[in-house]
Amino acid sequence: MSDNIQTSLSRLIETYFKEVISNHSYPSFYLFVKENKEKLIDFLKIESRFFDMDNFLFLCSKYVGEGQYSYLFGGEEDSSHLIDEKEYIVFEFDKAQDDPVALSILMLMGSQAVKKLVWENKSVPGVIFYDELAKFIKYKSIRDTVVFFYQAIRKQNAAVGSSLQSPAQLPIGDDTNAMIDNTQVVYVLFNEKGYAPLVERFNLSEHQHNILKSLTSIRDGDKNYTEFALIIGSEIWPLRLELPPEVLKLYQTDGAEYEEIMQLYEKYGNMEKTIKEHMKHY
Repeated sequence: MSDNIQTSLSRLIETYFKEVISNHSYPSFYLFVKENKEKLIDFLKIESRFFDMDNFLFLCSKYVGEGQYSYLFGGEEDSSHLIDEKEYIVFEFDKAQDDPVALSILMLMGSQAVKKLVWENKSVPGVIFYDELAKFIKYKSIRDTVVFFYQAIRKQNAAVGSSLQSPAQLPIGDDTNAMIDNTQVVYVLFNEKGYAPLVERFNLSEHQHNILKSLTSIRDGDKNYTEFALIIGSEIWPLRLELPPEVLKLYQTDGAEYEEIMQLYEKYGNMEKTIKEHMKHY
């Protein structure tokens, strides 16, 4: 965004808040600018060569009225206070992952929640975690937000983390390199394809690579377990996770077994009973 456009928008927003006393919202701002366009241009001395008011209103129209994204600003009641007392908040972005505009707006809303709960209250440690980050980090607007939190979060008595299936899902660039530089702890799950890309991207030592290659996973024996590595700086620890069969079923998230469990859950409405019934067939 150029300085001219930014200055023009700042003047419009400042005037809106001065003239409209209450019930502020994006649709209200749009309507205010539309109804007072000519007066605003003269009063704020906005020259068309610097800021095209008609084009601005046209681009913004998809967020109001019958526009494509009007549903994002349709609520009249301010419900932001509902997050104040929450200890755990999940933002689900999957349905917007192929729409950069909707995704950017949702990410902005999530970032505002983080700043409200973490930035404004440093007395309570906070954690931000981006699950399946590869779906979203391909968009620069999202990547900029994620990188910002990686660089600034420690000053807020908080932590940030993300999950990736492979280092290849992290775009090459100075911004993502900054993420790696600010990553203090790395969890590496067992991977039968090897760990060479991870070793190269995170600049791991030969010793750390050898430890990674020693990891194993058994899912068909009497004792099912999986091993993973915990890396902190130059240190590395191989760890083993072994869970009861009932717990493994509880964490099924895909495949035929998951479908069977969910069908039973629809029948019983109780996950403990569902797992017990499913165990009878295995």
